[in-house]
Amino acid sequence: MSLMKSKKAALKPKEKTVKPRPGTNRIVVLPGWRKGEEQVFFHEWGQHFIKNAAGEIQAVIPCAEATFGKPCSACESLNRAMRVTEDDETVELLKGAKSKQGFVLNALDLDGPTKDDPVIYELGKSAFTQLVDTIEEWGEKIFDAEKPQIIVIQRDGKGLNTKYTVQPSPKGYDLPAGTLSKLHNLDEYVAQENEEQTRRALSAISTVAGLLPAPTASADKPKSLDAVGLDGDDELREVEMRGAAVDGTPSGASVSLNEELDDLLGDLEATGT
Repeated sequence: MSLMKSKKAALKPKEKTVKPRPGTNRIVVLPGWRKGEEQVFFHEWGQHFIKNAAGEIQAVIPCAEATFGKPCSACESLNRAMRVTEDDETVELLKGAKSKQGFVLNALDLDGPTKDDPVIYELGKSAFTQLVDTIEEWGEKIFDAEKPQIIVIQRDGKGLNTKYTVQPSPKGYDLPAGTLSKLHNLDEYVAQENEEQTRRALSAISTVAGLLPAPTASADKPKSLDAVGLDGDDELREVEMRGAAVDGTPSGASVSLNEELDDLLGDLEATGT
């Protein structure tokens, strides 16, 4: 029964993070999700996106070092591959798969479609550092239980020239009743790695480095980000779900497997096994 629950959890698409959009973003930072540790409102977070020479994502894996401060098998594999690879373009491609330090937190995205429901908000190191400075300056006003201060994040530029500016708004926000009961468990969110995912990522790194032959082309291979206009998170879901459509709608095979798992779990629970 434990095995079936674990497998069903692995099949379930992960909640997509919200990142600052170009221009002005207004958010409300919410307290921590752990009872008794509400002051810990964030969790470290990082991912490896392994792409081939065409810019197509071949595998995605959380970075254990960026997320938990532990040795990361993907980091080690990338470093080994770069040491034995002589082609400069391939070295740069492998460097691009390295994880950047990021952070996730619960927040209200006041300019988003569901502004009164907490989302998992993702910030890079630069923006998060400014957020911490703002919290140090404004203190408890940021986390006021009734009318927390609004935070304004300005995002300008693109790519390596992207710049973030974080500052408090003079306005507070009336926190809707029940908001704090909807907080996402960030411990569960960042615990995404599994053995199959790790094997796929390590194999993809070896293939990109030329240590393994490239897989045979197939009709269902991941599409280029530029070709379909998706971001990394959308591609992650496409790669991980395998049988799912790009719009997130499960295929017949994945729906059938979920139904079978539901039936099996129901039978096991009924018999007390």
